[in-house]
Amino acid sequence: MKIGICTQQMNLRNHILELCRRYEREKGMSYEILNFTYEDEVLEYIEASMQLLFYDIDLTGNNKIQIMKKLHNYDPELRIIFVSNQEKVAWSVIDQMILDFSYNPIPYKKISRWLDIACAEAREDRIIKFDDKNKNKDLRINQVIYVESKGNYVKVVAKEKQFLVRGTIKSWEEKLTMDCMTRINDSYIINMNYIDEFGDKIKLKNQVKIPIGKVYKEDVWGKYQDYILEKVGRRLPVYS
Repeated sequence: MKIGICTQQMNLRNHILELCRRYEREKGMSYEILNFTYEDEVLEYIEASMQLLFYDIDLTGNNKIQIMKKLHNYDPELRIIFVSNQEKVAWSVIDQMILDFSYNPIPYKKISRWLDIACAEAREDRIIKFDDKNKNKDLRINQVIYVESKGNYVKVVAKEKQFLVRGTIKSWEEKLTMDCMTRINDSYIINMNYIDEFGDKIKLKNQVKIPIGKVYKEDVWGKYQDYILEKVGRRLPVYS
């Protein structure tokens, strides 16, 4: 698991680091901590697949909301914790981006809960392996947007690329067992992280629209509601 800390304040960095190491000792585990001074460094490193980012929104420089949107669009599963010394600033940001936040100094109770969530999601964020043109490929499940049946093949559409590989939609349904993945008709499996609009058709964030099969609709709607409620529950603030 990888955790990022983005701040120019040495005391804040050391405080977060100390609490993260305390969590390591208590849980008997270890993880990699990445230190960043500027937002651009985080964007350059986003492919490192961090599970959690502590982001000091008191940093000078770039537009914070735009930076966060770029990070979230690249990896919807990245957990971002806003940290601020200014109460009004933190609340104005949280109003636009539904993310966890804390005022500085962060209490250990919050750190512990966020790390519990990150650890659980790191275990869920599995890598799937498959053959593409006789070459072994690895792909993070949370990067998959949808899978489409194409006869004896399936088209796998991910964030940055797509593949046409031999196999059936059923075999891929067995591979994609995360809660975020669901079958919506006889030919498609989608990642609910990428749903933009839900109606008779599902519009994904890449603008693709896919019809929901009649026999699937009630089940898909129930799964989507449960998934959203679970995600919102994970992001409820923790009070010290």
